[in-house]
Amino acid sequence: MGIGNILVLSQVTAYVLAAILSFFIYPPVAVNKTHNFQGHCLLNAKGYYEDDGSFQVQDWGNPGPCNFAIFIGIAVMLASVYQIIRLSFHLYNDTDGSFLTTFLSALLNVILTVMLFGSALTVSIGYNEWCSQIEASPQGVACANSDLIQRLWKKYEKLDPVGFPAQWGIAQFGLWSSFLVWFILCCFSFVKLFKLNQQENIVRSLTRERQRLLGEDSGPTVY
Repeated sequence: MGIGNILVLSQVTAYVLAAILSFFIYPPVAVNKTHNFQGHCLLNAKGYYEDDGSFQVQDWGNPGPCNFAIFIGIAVMLASVYQIIRLSFHLYNDTDGSFLTTFLSALLNVILTVMLFGSALTVSIGYNEWCSQIEASPQGVACANSDLIQRLWKKYEKLDPVGFPAQWGIAQFGLWSSFLVWFILCCFSFVKLFKLNQQENIVRSLTRERQRLLGEDSGPTVY
């Protein structure tokens, strides 16, 4: 096994961590949206307090940010598993991928990193907007424990808000941590591309030198 290839081993380790972190993204968001809030996305939701102290949602948030967080969580999980299998094969056989496959992997890493950053930013801003609506209560309700205050949700018998602060806290942790891991993976990919490019340049130079020594290289043609 090519344990000596520290770069590939580091990539495999990072992809394993990325796969684990993906489970901090889509399960809590999916459960919160489909089960706890009955298909509603609370990100950027607008609401106000009634005179009886209950919270009234005026407009639920656009489902796009919630659906995108679920999508990106599944996407990074599948991409991580694929890369773990591919790189583990090279690590076991002490081989390396071609320049093309490494370039495509680097491109995929960049795309997923940008998507993770966008989703993390959207979720953080959207959840802070929701919390600002909850904390507008005259009684000084904190968003972190508002899910346990029954009087706030007495008009929404079908909703099960219990646990939503923990769910979105886990999702934000998963998104920002995944963004950091995939950013590191981008750096690994660019380092690998640079090394492969150097190796190809060296091989081409040695081939030209061999041809020159054997008299196979007639040099550039002058017209």
